[in-house]
Amino acid sequence: MKRCLKMIINTDQWDSDWGPQIQKQAKKLEIEGLMQAIDIHQMRVMICGEDHNLDDFVDYLYDFFSKIEADITDLEPFIKERDFRGIFRVI
Repeated sequence: MKRCLKMIINTDQWDSDWGPQIQKQAKKLEIEGLMQAIDIHQMRVMICGEDHNLDDFVDYLYDFFSKIEADITDLEPFIKERDFRGIFRVI
């Protein structure tokens, strides 16, 4: 079953090298969605995928963001309104 989640990440400073790392893991797990800067301290991540792959990707994000001392402040399900065309974009 496919699910979609939205999360907000707060960090002191975003490093542009992180995007390709996250994108690579999303491709590996067949996750689609986007990661977009809201401002210099916040990122919005919207992801969709199969249950087990989505759970693995969220675990990866929690580990990744805990290593860089960023906080995931909001994690909630949402109904897919956009067509992500099967890829994960970093905007």
